[in-house]
Amino acid sequence: MVGFPGSEIRVRDGAEIWGSCMTTTYAYHRVTASSRQWRGVADGFAAGPALGEAGAVLYGIWRSQIGRPRDELSVITAWPDRVTAELAEAALTASVGAISGISTEIMRPTLRPIAPDRPIRQGSYAFRWFSTPGGGTGKNFSISAPLPGRVLRAPMILKSSVFGE
Repeated sequence: MVGFPGSEIRVRDGAEIWGSCMTTTYAYHRVTASSRQWRGVADGFAAGPALGEAGAVLYGIWRSQIGRPRDELSVITAWPDRVTAELAEAALTASVGAISGISTEIMRPTLRPIAPDRPIRQGSYAFRWFSTPGGGTGKNFSISAPLPGRVLRAPMILKSSVFGE
């Protein structure tokens, strides 16, 4: 289980969870590497100590496959509390060169994940953004909830800061 330094592990519905996981903040970074430099940038993110020094963990790095630019990376960092896009970007990119652009969305979990565990399965991951009409959010969450007695760790269902608190 991946957690933050000093975090406690608890059990909820038979599953281990990290601390108060619903206070975890996730930063989704869309990073554009310089031409053909995506591998070096990804390696720099994975090896860089700045995230840990800032109190965060690297949740995952994905290279664009279909429909996005060749040198674009999707990177998610997990933070034990609220964080600003500027701080998250600075910690992620410290001492990593060959970046030509970055944008960041700050998100909070709604239903999933129940812990900031890194994905362990290889495969294709889709990062999709959509808006729900006012008043329909609760119904969408209830449809996405796991059945009683099942632990569902993926996919992530997060609320972007643009939806308000």
